[in-house]
Amino acid sequence: MAHELKQAKAKLVAKILAPAATETEFGHVANNTFKYDYKKQFNQFHTADQMAGFLIALYDSDKTIGEISTKDFSFSLKDGVLPYSDNPLQNQKS
Repeated sequence: MAHELKQAKAKLVAKILAPAATETEFGHVANNTFKYDYKKQFNQFHTADQMAGFLIALYDSDKTIGEISTKDFSFSLKDGVLPYSDNPLQNQKS
């Protein structure tokens, strides 16, 4: 979708933020507890503020994907990871 929007010179832009463990209220809700401790549950995680920074970096970039590595929790910006046909009409009947 991101490639098709760029090709069409659309004002709308599609991007993906692929986070890893992030310290939010979701841990409390998903585990139905008020005392969910991310430090006890995860070896490593990002804070919501850190994730917001990653989201802003993705938004401000010309990249399509903001990815958090599950190995070392580093953040990287990437172009699309799947090939694009460059012409979505080429495989449609005329």
